Amino acid sequence: MTVEKFLKDIEEQNSKTKTGVKEILHEIGCKKIESVSGLSKAIFDLWKYQKKLLEKEMASSIDDSASFLEAGIKDNKLIRLIDGDRKFMISLAQKISEKSPESIIIFANSEGDIIAKSIKSDAKEEFNKIIKKCEGSGGGKTDFSQGKLNPDLFKKLILN
Repeated sequence: MTVEKFLKDIEEQNSKTKTGVKEILHEIGCKKIESVSGLSKAIFDLWKYQKKLLEKEMASSIDDSASFLEAGIKDNKLIRLIDGDRKFMISLAQKISEKSPESIIIFANSEGDIIAKSIKSDAKEEFNKIIKKCEGSGGGKTDFSQGKLNPDLFKKLILN
């Protein structure tokens, strides 16, 4: 990871956690910084702490979203546009699949990522139908597939 990417991560995480840098540095026990190595350690600890905060928030969000979305399963299928990155969609689909193992869960986001998950059904077959209709590509196995597609075509598909 480059220094620029690292600092950008800290900035993005800071805006997501809505916790000030000073508060976090105090929380992790960073007092007076007296050297470049001390500064480096403080920045790394800040980044690590923010990552942990975001992971806790994501886990809570996944639990809440899974409970809500599970009610929308029809004919053992749940196909939705999700506001989240690929990692979030995979975790959310896994959580729902554990509660509804017969169901096929397919999520896509506005960036064009698509994932399909099922424990006992063939998710790949449904996944392939969708990416074909949405000018996408991807692959996987019967229990999990992922790829890219045209998000505008996906939106139109799920609205019909």
